[in-house]
Amino acid sequence: MDARSGAADGATGKRRQRADRRGAPRAAGPGRLLTRRVARQPGSIADAVVAKNGPVYFLTDPSGRIPIGYAHGYGLYYHDCRFLDGYELRIGRDRPDVLAACSGEGFATEFQLTNGAIDLSDGTHVPKERVGIRWTRVVDGPGLALRETLAFTNYGVEPLELPLALHFSATFEDLFVVRGMKARRTVSPPRRSWAERDLLAFVYDGADHIRRTLAIRFDPPPQAGRNATARWRLALAPQRETTLQVTFELAESGRGAHRADPQAGEPNPAGSAASGSPAGDRAGGRPAGQRAVVAAAARAEDGRPLPRPATRAADLQAAADRWLEESAGVHTDQPRLDRLLRRSLLDLRMLRTVLDGRHYFAAGVPWYVTLFGRDSIISALQMLAFDPDVAADTLRLLARLQGTRTDEWRLEQPGKIPHELRVGELANEGAIPYTPFYGSIDATPLWLILLGRHAAWTGSLDLFRELRDHADAALAWLERYGDVDGDGFLEYDCGPTADGIVNQGWKDSDDGIVNADGSIARPPIALVEVQGYAWRARIELADLFARDGQPERAAGLRRTADALRDRFEREFWLPDRGTYALALQRDHEPCAVVSSNPGHALWTGIVAEERAPAVRASLLGHDMFSGWGIRTLSRRERRYNPVGYHLGTVWPHDNAFTAAGFRRYGLDDDALRIFDAMAAAAGRFHQGRLPELFAGFSPEGFAQPVHYPVACHPQAWAAGSVPFLLAELLGLEPDAFAGTLRVRRPHLPTGVDRLDLERLRLGEARVSLRFLRSRDTVHVETLGQEGDLRIETSD
Repeated sequence: MDARSGAADGATGKRRQRADRRGAPRAAGPGRLLTRRVARQPGSIADAVVAKNGPVYFLTDPSGRIPIGYAHGYGLYYHDCRFLDGYELRIGRDRPDVLAACSGEGFATEFQLTNGAIDLSDGTHVPKERVGIRWTRVVDGPGLALRETLAFTNYGVEPLELPLALHFSATFEDLFVVRGMKARRTVSPPRRSWAERDLLAFVYDGADHIRRTLAIRFDPPPQAGRNATARWRLALAPQRETTLQVTFELAESGRGAHRADPQAGEPNPAGSAASGSPAGDRAGGRPAGQRAVVAAAARAEDGRPLPRPATRAADLQAAADRWLEESAGVHTDQPRLDRLLRRSLLDLRMLRTVLDGRHYFAAGVPWYVTLFGRDSIISALQMLAFDPDVAADTLRLLARLQGTRTDEWRLEQPGKIPHELRVGELANEGAIPYTPFYGSIDATPLWLILLGRHAAWTGSLDLFRELRDHADAALAWLERYGDVDGDGFLEYDCGPTADGIVNQGWKDSDDGIVNADGSIARPPIALVEVQGYAWRARIELADLFARDGQPERAAGLRRTADALRDRFEREFWLPDRGTYALALQRDHEPCAVVSSNPGHALWTGIVAEERAPAVRASLLGHDMFSGWGIRTLSRRERRYNPVGYHLGTVWPHDNAFTAAGFRRYGLDDDALRIFDAMAAAAGRFHQGRLPELFAGFSPEGFAQPVHYPVACHPQAWAAGSVPFLLAELLGLEPDAFAGTLRVRRPHLPTGVDRLDLERLRLGEARVSLRFLRSRDTVHVETLGQEGDLRIETSD
């Protein structure tokens, strides 16, 4: 779908690159020129079954296969490269029928398949459903990427000899090529070879001087291996199980290969080719595990066998359980809600990724498995009540990449927090500016808000003092670079020749910011929610400066915030619409449409108290509230499209911020209504997983929420929405500096009469609370406590 035609670009998702202004293809080495392949947009991945561990992730369709021969987003990915883009199991000439698929705890998937009716070449007829196939896989991380077991059971009374084939395709496409955003640039096609009967190797020498290798090993070895297909005649005894194991190992090597974290194999931007500091040769600068894989890949080309890998499923399960046990936990008297919360937390655990030894939440699978300023910050904000340590790591990682100069190509400016970091072939080669890219207007104020909220939960100024210079630089950016025309508002203007995205807020599709007549907003653009972020950032930092003994600096920030609030009320309010404008555009002309963005302004607190009820009414009218959640744009607007990326779809994080805003202004029943809608929608998606977004159709038209075809799932701020919403409903207000947890106007989700919140961390203390419904009142009891902490409750 084309974003300019009213629906967001289905292939690019969040953003669309403008044309590469760097011109003609570059030379990629002595006597070699880049070749191009036309960009294709992927089809729907709404039914994808996903497994992820660290930076490695694997998507298949519900039958466990990666279709061969057409554009899609399925595959085995690592470091912004799709190493495997085709993988199919066939019995004879036929694909098996799928019975069930499950992604379990996140690092593993399991498929139950069976055969259709088969006539074999020797005249044997195999009735349908005679053979059961259990296909299990574990994503093991960099190096040994994937371990699979295919277990075949003959449920008949006669022995069978089953002809099996596994077909592969590995073209090593950069993620931006997979998404249809860039044409393929290659120096040479990937090579494949059979080292021995049990080993198939694919090797690709990239334009960025990195060799990427995928080695596939089989046990037992196939009877025949040719091109990219392995074949067996598998003997199946009656009522017996026979197994086939397949192992995938991947590696990067050569000049410019990524340095890796010794534990997680994460890229180090400071050592990537894109930064101008190569990471060394095949072995130098790489941990032992990576060196072994590189050597194994080399042996594969030489025809020598690879060592057999070990499965780490039990270790991975223990690590997931340990994280859940160390984070705050929730148990209720409603199993459905418990499952929803567990799914959300497991998805966040799956997206928890390491860079330079620090954890952050990658934005979403498959398009945004990377450090992503806005998304990673918002996800960390959502999880402060459950795991505040990720917030601290996220703040440090983004501070290290904070802008220090003016760079038009990457939209870098001094003090600006980065938007997105990429480490694939196109980034390393310099064909895209994501090394990192700074094209967001909101990451910088959101970073400041996270810094303030983290201090409120931890009761410590240590991190603020550590990052003080970065905070000063971010505040200076708000004043100097973020305010394009000096009017006091935070705005963006890419300009007609700038590379990167057109819109720089969370609605960053080309047609995401519109006018009532359907036209596209004209820059410079000041978004309504971004003014709230800027206001809240100054309030949060004023509190930290005051606590750190700098009252004058704090007072100055509060004066600036007050002036912004006054201007905001004068210029953004639309009296005839009863809400705030989506944005101010050129000449301060308002984008006078009813949108969901003012809900974020409610969350920040910038909205005048007397106007909150009117905003609430606009957000929950029939034109905005679908029944599953609040739409991004009113269906009365000319540009409304229920499957438009930002033009009428429903986004869980958008709804979560709005519900938190309702709570801030005392609109508690309305916040509960949103929670119930989100929970109902989640229960109708596979395994209770909320996707990045879904269509804006109402339940009257469809009995269940409608998928958006290329939405990320899992996606971090969607997964974080339910825990965040629950914490808001419970009324948790931290003041760790005072050693106090305030519980304001606690509410329980509809149908829940008892909720236990365990291991909640505030400062150095931990507490477990029980919330009990008694008629129209919710009472709070302390179940256990470690450390000095006061609980204050208020109805």
